[in-house]
Amino acid sequence: MSMINIRKKCLWCCLDSSSEVTACTANNCPLWPFRSGKYADGQKHGTRDAIGRKCMDCSSWVDSEVRDCMNTGCALWNERSVKKEKKERTPKQIEADKANGARLMAIRASKSK
Repeated sequence: MSMINIRKKCLWCCLDSSSEVTACTANNCPLWPFRSGKYADGQKHGTRDAIGRKCMDCSSWVDSEVRDCMNTGCALWNERSVKKEKKERTPKQIEADKANGARLMAIRASKSK
């Protein structure tokens, strides 16, 4: 699905002209290698990364802008990379994690005997 949406985005950028997409010279665009709707020569992957970089480029390289993007008409909107915000762990959670880690190490040690 990523490749189809990349093609749609390229067509949107080139005013729905396939010939303009083919002739596109914006080779600094993250989507450029995939503009034909196919993988570029020798390329087997990278569409997710390209979409993520295009979304970041569109939102001035601000993670929260990508996450909060309201442009639901964009072909890439459903595929944008959204990083979850890291939540601060409480001291109680940290202690619980340490206790669980110690418990698991003890179980592993007893099984290796």
